This record gives sequence, C-alpha cells and structure tokens, in this order.
Amino acid sequence: MLLSISSPARVITPSLTLPAVLWLTLHNERCAWKGFDWATTDRLHKKGLIGDPVNKSKSLILTDEGLERSEALFRELFTRPPQ
Repeated sequence: MLLSISSPARVITPSLTLPAVLWLTLHNERCAWKGFDWATTDRLHKKGLIGDPVNKSKSLILTDEGLERSEALFRELFTRPPQ
C-alpha cells in the first residue's frame, strides 16, 4: 500500500495519481504526454478530464476541469503544505 506524503492515511490509487502525473507532464498550457494505456485514457475521457484520446497526436488535451483537477491532485499528493 502506498501512502501520500501530505495525507498519510490516504491510499494512493491509479485513479488519483494519473491526473496528477498529467499535470507533471503538462506542456503548451493544456497538453500532456500520451504514453498511457488506451483503457486508462478512455476512462479519463469519459470523466471529462481530457479530450478524445483517439487521434494521431502524441499528446492528450486536458479540459478545463482536467486542468483544475490534475493540478489540485498533484499539489495534494506530491507536495507538502507550507509551514
């Protein structure tokens, strides 16, 4: 079981970490690396976090909600609160 740095009692699952990893690979304001399996990107698309991943682009396009959620999850899971 993996635990978050900022939330020690919270279990980190792929559904939480992938949007955070998208934030980490962000470029051109709303594009992220597309190197994830199709089932995963399809789930993110169905949740409204990314545009349709079935295209020739090497990047995923995050929606407004996807940008907000990925940044929030990245900050929650991988950063420490200010002291």
